[in-house]
Amino acid sequence: MNQLTTDEEKYEENVWASWEAFLLQMQDASEFVNTQTPLMTQLLEDTYQYQYLNAPTKLEAEAYELEEQATNGKFLDPDQNPTAILMEMKHIRDKFYEIQTQLHKASKWREAICGEPYDLTFLNDMMTKLDVRQELWKYVEVSTHAIKDWRSMLFKKMNIKKALEKIIEWQSAVSQLKPYLPSQDRVLTSWFQALQDFKKDLPVLHKLANDALKERHWKAIFVGMNESYDPKKQFTVADLLTYDLKEHDQLVNQIYLGAVAEYDLELKIGHMKKFWLEREFKLAKHIPDSLLASKVQCTLNNWTKPSSPRRRTKLEKYRQERAAQLKDGTQQGLNVADDDYYILIELEELKYQLEADLPVRLSGWSLCP
Repeated sequence: MNQLTTDEEKYEENVWASWEAFLLQMQDASEFVNTQTPLMTQLLEDTYQYQYLNAPTKLEAEAYELEEQATNGKFLDPDQNPTAILMEMKHIRDKFYEIQTQLHKASKWREAICGEPYDLTFLNDMMTKLDVRQELWKYVEVSTHAIKDWRSMLFKKMNIKKALEKIIEWQSAVSQLKPYLPSQDRVLTSWFQALQDFKKDLPVLHKLANDALKERHWKAIFVGMNESYDPKKQFTVADLLTYDLKEHDQLVNQIYLGAVAEYDLELKIGHMKKFWLEREFKLAKHIPDSLLASKVQCTLNNWTKPSSPRRRTKLEKYRQERAAQLKDGTQQGLNVADDDYYILIELEELKYQLEADLPVRLSGWSLCP
């Protein structure tokens, strides 16, 4: 090997000095990491366990406490005001979301330091319980207000079909929420019963809302219920529900069927009347056989007779005779021999239409003049 020059020796010394300094720094760093890792891990555990440094409640315990609060006590009381319950539920959910965010941050830090995150799967179960409970109270609030509005509404303005569809939709929601709630949940049971109580009268109300029911039918229903009827009164839905319509279902149904049959008959008669008023009848000129034979004989006779002066036309003769009759007051009926005579044609089509419109067959009727 060649001997190093003075400059090269200095460079070599500097490199070795730097390497030794680097190793020393690495040793210090290793000692720092080994010393600080337990401290940082403990600090992280403290952060995971405590929501605030001065608070005695752990984050996980706080989450369980909020979940317990939102699924017990007043939140299981069906007599509570749904609007007030939802406001409190929102406050609880906001606090729970803050805790959930802190727990996820702590889990990421632990994974970065220790290589393994916290097990936070319990948060998903808690959030599901909170969501289901809140969704249940939302349904209770909406349906309670809707039923209250329907009851106070004028009966003639209520859309019974739409209300029934909405009730069925809410009952379907009951079936969807039931698997996620405790058995015999009081709020769910009470809500379903309220829907069922209102729904049981809707079929009867739907019949009463039919346009076929006239004032006479309403009066018959009230007489059948031993109640007085005021035709001028504007009934609300609540007014009608006080008569316990379900108990009088057979009475209402009987009068309803009769009214529908009458209404249907009225419509059919109206259509028939309109059809026959607008119907255009076709007439054809008719020449009786006796008159036709007479004209033929007259024609044959004219072949053998000498020509004579021009005879008056039928129209001229009719006008002259008509004027004389009106003047003398001796008006007579049609002269079949001399006047034009018309008959109704296309009788088969008319008979077919009559048979289609009327409940009796007209095949034996004679429509000929």
